[in-house]
Amino acid sequence: MEVDNEPNVPVRVQELWFDDGNLIIAAGFSLFRVYRGILAARSSVFQDMLSLPQPPDSELVEGCPLVRMHDTAAEVTVFLKAIFDSEFFQMYPSPTTLDVVAGVLRLSQKYSVDYLRRRALGHLSSAFFTTLSARDAWDDDSGTNLLGRSKHHGCFHMPSTTSQNNVLLRKSTSWPAPSPKPSKGLSRNCVKMTRPLL
Repeated sequence: MEVDNEPNVPVRVQELWFDDGNLIIAAGFSLFRVYRGILAARSSVFQDMLSLPQPPDSELVEGCPLVRMHDTAAEVTVFLKAIFDSEFFQMYPSPTTLDVVAGVLRLSQKYSVDYLRRRALGHLSSAFFTTLSARDAWDDDSGTNLLGRSKHHGCFHMPSTTSQNNVLLRKSTSWPAPSPKPSKGLSRNCVKMTRPLL
């Protein structure tokens, strides 16, 4: 990601600044120039928001309407990149990081982009157990889970750099908070989930 480095000055995120774009999005001090129609087609929330008439004194940047998002610039960057760059956030088994999955999952839930939410949950379910029977099968003598994946298959290729991703993921998927004490029959590393991911 290329971003200018002056603090407290709005900067363009070059990989998401399209010269012919017709909507400016601001998140923190990052600016994105994207296509209004594509964003509205992917997100019912943006579709509703962008269909409202704009007041005559609304803020413009380079002749384009400005939308301020109250999300982190890092999350907005991966979210918009997943929408506008078809190579960036592909379905599992394409490699990704937990930070990317968490950012895409949180914002796709918030802004109703269902295909990205399903894609993010697919990445999560490849790396984490979604049922207790899958967790139990993981401990069998073969060293593979019910899908025949080895214990090293399905992991994210880079560690998470955000310590609060587990909280964000629980909020985005309605997962219960982990119990400090494991339930009977569960290992300390397994969290009992009340509903499947997909």
